Amino acid sequence: VVSAGGRLFSILDEGPTSSVQLPPRWCLVARDAFSGVRLWTRPIESWESHLSLAQNGPPELSRRLVACGDRVYVTLGIDAPLTALEAATGTTVQMYAGTERAEEVLYDASILFAIVRSTHAMETLGSRTSGERTVVAFDARTGNMLWGKPGAQSVPMSLAVGSGRVFYLNDTAVVCLNAKDGREMWRTPRAVAPQRPRWSAPTVVVQGDVVLCADR
Repeated sequence: VVSAGGRLFSILDEGPTSSVQLPPRWCLVARDAFSGVRLWTRPIESWESHLSLAQNGPPELSRRLVACGDRVYVTLGIDAPLTALEAATGTTVQMYAGTERAEEVLYDASILFAIVRSTHAMETLGSRTSGERTVVAFDARTGNMLWGKPGAQSVPMSLAVGSGRVFYLNDTAVVCLNAKDGREMWRTPRAVAPQRPRWSAPTVVVQGDVVLCADR
């Protein structure tokens, strides 16, 4: 659930409740934050299996929905590209080419930052390595890709943005990129568990000129 401009947005399974075996009906729902009145609904064709145990993850599903001002940014399917919607009506206003299989999305200073596993995005950036994660940045209003950094191999839920920088964790380090051009500014080695449960995720917080990391 996310909130902006007096509205609440959430991704829900509104399928029948008489049996867990019945098919899900995933959708994005917008409500008035004061009254709870439903404003609009957008269907989501495919999502993570509703039969998966909660502790199996993936935890980064909660990073696929962002609300800011008069826009909502969401992936309307498990492999769907990132889409911008009007917060008041749910109407599509922008789609971001090359963001299929986006795993995480953040918004800061009119720029969308995403972790993407999309073949389209990787080919655009000259990389064809299967399963490779790429950090990408888009102008939120125009939809133009500003930069991309292939080979990030980021740990789920570790993407963070602040103070003109982008941060993420990989298996060996904390990595810092320049938010304007994606140039690597520094990386600091860190200890990491050799194995990670699928539901496990680190915590990364940026405040002012400090970045805080907590992990297993």
